[in-house]
Amino acid sequence: MPICSSTTFRSAANIALSVALLALTGCTFGNHFRGTDRGALMPSARIQWSPRQSDSRKDGPPVQYRSTFEAGVTRVEGDFVQDGLRPDYKATLGHAVFAPELTWGGVRLSPRIGPAYGEIEVAQIEVADVSARASESGVGAMVGVEASWQGWSWCEPYVRYTDTRSIDWRVGRFEVGVDLRASDEVGFQIAYARQTSEIVDATLFGIGDSAHIETEGIHIGLSLRF
Repeated sequence: MPICSSTTFRSAANIALSVALLALTGCTFGNHFRGTDRGALMPSARIQWSPRQSDSRKDGPPVQYRSTFEAGVTRVEGDFVQDGLRPDYKATLGHAVFAPELTWGGVRLSPRIGPAYGEIEVAQIEVADVSARASESGVGAMVGVEASWQGWSWCEPYVRYTDTRSIDWRVGRFEVGVDLRASDEVGFQIAYARQTSEIVDATLFGIGDSAHIETEGIHIGLSLRF
């Protein structure tokens, strides 16, 4: 009887070990993308709203503060080279954040914090069939800061960085350029931009689809203020 129990125990242990190894082996499959896309066009549209609108360029206290909210959307798409192939990708990010403004001596500093929604997708297509694909989407949180100089009424040089994260994805974006003001309400942004779009490898066993794409190019954007 003890011999039979020992044999049964060893058989059960061997079966459990085989199942575990098979599961781990199955989890090693995944699509991994990594590359750089240079010379991309990176459009956006942003709207800022202040409940108590005032022009900080006009005469007033040397230091001014106002509460401001910003909503916007950015989109990046293109392709990159990886292992002799050219996968396509696209990353869309929408946000609605609190962006208070502190102005001193014509320099405006505006941090950003709030919710965001992102979609990132990468696919390698061969003869109209998708042979490899990675995608993630969902709600995340954005933090960042923007600084600008308001010395001219028609042109505002600015620099901006935002970092948006979710459990499964991340988008980091840097811009430096000018905001050309057609009026107090309407402007057009032209800037050098660099964006990192990532799909995070976050499965149960730490193995799955992932992507890390660096995009460099020209940011063009519609900038509305009310």
